[in-house]
Amino acid sequence: MPERSCAACRRKADKAALARFVADAGGELAFDACQVMPGRGAYLCREEKCVRAALKSKALTRALKGKATGAWPWSVEALVSQMSQNNGR
Repeated sequence: MPERSCAACRRKADKAALARFVADAGGELAFDACQVMPGRGAYLCREEKCVRAALKSKALTRALKGKATGAWPWSVEALVSQMSQNNGR
C-alpha cells in the first residue's frame, strides 16, 4: 500500500488510513471520500487535531500548491464526522 504524509502533522501512513482532499476545477476544496477524484491530492490524518491544525496553518492550500482558492467549506466537527464515516470506504 502506498504511503502518504499528513499535510498538518507530517506523519506518514498508508494512503487508505488518511483522508484525501483535492481542489476542484473551480478552486474549491473537496473531500475525496473514495480517493479517486482527479487532480493533485493532499492528505490529512482522520483526527480532529490535524483538521484544526490544517485549518489554522492553511496546510491543505500549501499541499495543493495554491490550486485551492476557496474558503474552508466545512465546520471542523462536521468534517471529522464525515471522515470517520468514510474510514475504509
